[in-house]
Amino acid sequence: MHGLSARATERRKAAAWGALVLTAVFGLGHHPASPTASAPAAASASAAASAPAAPIDMAGKTCTASECHDVLKTQRFVHSPVIEDDCGQCHVQAGASGSQPSTAPVHRFETIPATLALCGKCHKDASLSRKIIHAPFRDQCTECHDPHGGKVRFFLKADSAGDLCLRCHADLLENRSFIHAPVALKECEACHDSHTSDYPGLLARPPENLCVFCHVNFKTGMDRAVSVHEPARGACWQCHDPHGGMARGFLPATEGELCRKCHEDVMTRMEQARYPHHAMIEGKPCSQCHDPHWAQSTQLLKGPSMPICLQCHSQTIQAADGRTLDNVGAELAEGRYQHGPIRQQDCTPCHATHGSDDPRLLKLAFPLGFYAPYAEGAYALCFSCHDPRIAAEEISLATGFRNGDRNLHYVHVHQEKGRSCRACHHEHASEEPFHIRDWTPFGEWKLKIQYQQTPDGGVCLAACHAPRSYDRQHPVELSAPGGEEP
Repeated sequence: MHGLSARATERRKAAAWGALVLTAVFGLGHHPASPTASAPAAASASAAASAPAAPIDMAGKTCTASECHDVLKTQRFVHSPVIEDDCGQCHVQAGASGSQPSTAPVHRFETIPATLALCGKCHKDASLSRKIIHAPFRDQCTECHDPHGGKVRFFLKADSAGDLCLRCHADLLENRSFIHAPVALKECEACHDSHTSDYPGLLARPPENLCVFCHVNFKTGMDRAVSVHEPARGACWQCHDPHGGMARGFLPATEGELCRKCHEDVMTRMEQARYPHHAMIEGKPCSQCHDPHWAQSTQLLKGPSMPICLQCHSQTIQAADGRTLDNVGAELAEGRYQHGPIRQQDCTPCHATHGSDDPRLLKLAFPLGFYAPYAEGAYALCFSCHDPRIAAEEISLATGFRNGDRNLHYVHVHQEKGRSCRACHHEHASEEPFHIRDWTPFGEWKLKIQYQQTPDGGVCLAACHAPRSYDRQHPVELSAPGGEEP
């Protein structure tokens, strides 16, 4: 009992001596609970404050001795200098000689900035040689790390690395209905290096490899794609906010606004077109037809253009100008003989998908009426594929629609009231060969054509003239029955 009492007495003396030193050096110590403390106590405190600072005898002791900084070793993760009682690695005692703190007259320590000049003495891998430096890493390591230890790895001053990041970057969670999973899980280091990087934003990997590190399906998809959206190759941030946003996909603006940033020419052309595609001006998103990342078709189309068009055009559509657009899907289903572009499931050889100065979104001029005077420019759309001689030369072998060598296309179009292509041909599909119509629209009247093909020609029983026939090998005499001029 005597030994225990002696040790207790020694601790009380040390505590009292420590309080006196704190009061002398830092102005710290016990403060009376009431402003009406006794005068003797106040005088005693004043005397202690004016007393010269006395050294603490550190002989045979360490900084983490039980009566001083023992709590530093009780943390879950402890910095190695603390474990080894090597406080002189980081702290310099005022007036100390060399590395012997006990020789200093006062137990007071100078503040040393925790920069790489200090921390880098041990952490040799820490370097400022990379292009992008996190400011705390450059200026003050203790912004993020407790230099003695902590309850999480790396002595972070928060419960996790993500919680630590959000102390400065809390705005990343503001005004966002949708949060990117690494941000929501506070796994910032999935994308960022916390100290230095060679890439913008302290990215952990090159930008072109960062997103596909997780989104591997995009990498394999782009490798096999026919067309790839350029930002998807390594600039995802041009369209997506990598932390989150108010819309799905973390889009920072509406889809149209985003597309316009790069495709101003397309948007302007659509807006200035005499006939804009109403699907675009009525608010349908670009992604209705285009994949924003990659596609197995050209122009980032989600597939062949015709199935995309038929998403809307498989029904009768009432246009804004009062016109009724035919159900093209039904026409194709009923027609055995399809126009070449239709067979290729491609509407774009004839139609400008965003807008046009020609009716029906046609890319070039084409007469829409039953009658049209002939001019090569008036049939520019047809002649972008077909040989213009089929209408321009009266004597020609360029067409199968001839009586001997007399070009019957020429006969039909070169009249005072020339018949346009669509008087006889359906532009999409028909039940008759050569896209011959079953009937032709003559105002509101559906004029039956009743074309019959023969081995070397054909017979037309159209209501617009008496029955006529033609033969390529044995020309029909005009005086013969059914052989009069059209």
